[in-house]
Amino acid sequence: MVSCFGNRRISSFQHLGNEGTVKMPVQVDSSRIESLDILQIHIDNLDEQTGILINTYNANGTYTPDRLGFIRFPLLGNVKAIGLTKNELSSSIEGALIAKNIALNPLVSIKTINFKVTVLGEINKPGVITIPEESIAMPELLGLAGDLTAYAKRNNLLLIRESNGNKTYQRFSLNDTALFNSQIYFLKNRDILYVEPNSAKAFNSSQSRAILGFVTGILTLYILVTGLTR
Repeated sequence: MVSCFGNRRISSFQHLGNEGTVKMPVQVDSSRIESLDILQIHIDNLDEQTGILINTYNANGTYTPDRLGFIRFPLLGNVKAIGLTKNELSSSIEGALIAKNIALNPLVSIKTINFKVTVLGEINKPGVITIPEESIAMPELLGLAGDLTAYAKRNNLLLIRESNGNKTYQRFSLNDTALFNSQIYFLKNRDILYVEPNSAKAFNSSQSRAILGFVTGILTLYILVTGLTR
């Protein structure tokens, strides 16, 4: 039973005192655009006619890179996207608009509108969570997912992250203050968080199987005996 394992097994952030200060990591969006990203691109400081032309080609302003890594942008044609950060792509589009005398001082802003994080394991509401703000901290994510269950192993969570076409993984503890200044404190697009079950879950599962086996055996014996005595 869960109560046998004590409150410390089911509490998070145990190592924090009554008060204190922890240095936080600088949140820099250095993630690279990938083939599955849906980008919403908005341009300010355009004259009215140019704005109408761009909206005519793409009314909702969303773009997805093709298999060669380009987006098809109105008035510019193919623009390289995959492998760039959003800031780099913004600068590229701004430079192209100026070079072609389409705009004098364009301001390009880009947002990934399919930013999502997957949460699995001992979570009250596991699943895929869409993050409209493109930024979320670990405690906020756990809050959206309904927090960890009483059976969650809080000192050995697993974060799986895509980086430069590779999968990287890192284990961490919710009871270690190092989490607050770690690069995994802020989640990135397509991160996967897996929460393992603790020993209480394994104990209860094995106990349930033993009870089920015992009850099944008794019922089988009862049926056999009843059949023989008829």
